[in-house]
Amino acid sequence: MVRTVILKIQNLYTIVKCVVNKLRPTTQEKILYALSDGKPQSSKELTQKLQLSSDVVESALSRMWRKFRVLRSAKPIVCTQQTFRGRAGKVSNLRQYYTYLIGPNDGKPVFLCGQQCGL
Repeated sequence: MVRTVILKIQNLYTIVKCVVNKLRPTTQEKILYALSDGKPQSSKELTQKLQLSSDVVESALSRMWRKFRVLRSAKPIVCTQQTFRGRAGKVSNLRQYYTYLIGPNDGKPVFLCGQQCGL
């Protein structure tokens, strides 16, 4: 509960800071706030949570990954996506996606669910 209060205070500070500067929070700040709970999330989950376009979120995540601000899973996760197409029935496609999380600043790799997250 203390963590939630601290995150809310940090979020309010960011919003107040942006109002004082007459700027909106950047996409990278929004992504860092969304990842601050410590759970790995995919770009699709972040897109739904932040209500931004997928291109904006994916490009911001790739910039942050190249600048070592977030960690990305070493191998993509492959899942089947089924879409109902009316009379044609269901269509299934294989989709690959990476998971992202905020990592420690010491540069050591982090293992999550048996996969190495890092550079």
